[in-house]
Amino acid sequence: MSTGKNTVDRMINKLDNILVKKWDDYIKLHESLDQYRGKSLSETNLHEANKILKQIQLAFHEIYPAYNFIAYRYQSAVNAINEYNNFIESIKTAGAKEEPLPSEH
Repeated sequence: MSTGKNTVDRMINKLDNILVKKWDDYIKLHESLDQYRGKSLSETNLHEANKILKQIQLAFHEIYPAYNFIAYRYQSAVNAINEYNNFIESIKTAGAKEEPLPSEH
């Protein structure tokens, strides 16, 4: 039986893998665009440069929701971790003993 932590870990790993791949694609598009930097664009290469620019916009559009979510939730996550750590310290001060978490299989 899968625990909630296992489910969240799988989701995070999957998201991380997707973001790494999509970010790599985004960077490669910028590298493709580099061939046009500092050069005059002519009728022959203007279409190709515009095509790459559009692909860059579409690539970032795909990953933006995840990055926006991460940025938006960052402070909330920091606050939650700090609150949890304060809670643990307060119950330790009150005499609670730390027990190991159950192992996950």
